[in-house]
Amino acid sequence: MHLPKVAEKVRPPRMMHIPFPLGRTFGRAFDTQLQTRIVKDLLDFAIYGGPEELIRLDYKWR
Repeated sequence: MHLPKVAEKVRPPRMMHIPFPLGRTFGRAFDTQLQTRIVKDLLDFAIYGGPEELIRLDYKWR
């Protein structure tokens, strides 16, 4: 989600934030290594994340 401050107030069931530009949630095009890591983190969070948990991944866009 690109609005983490709003999400903190709304308190969704779970939310994962990656500081990438809008429309680039999984990184740059054709960067399959990074995209795979992000999807694995997403799946781990979907399985093991707690209720009303907000995590921020520390991936860097550049």
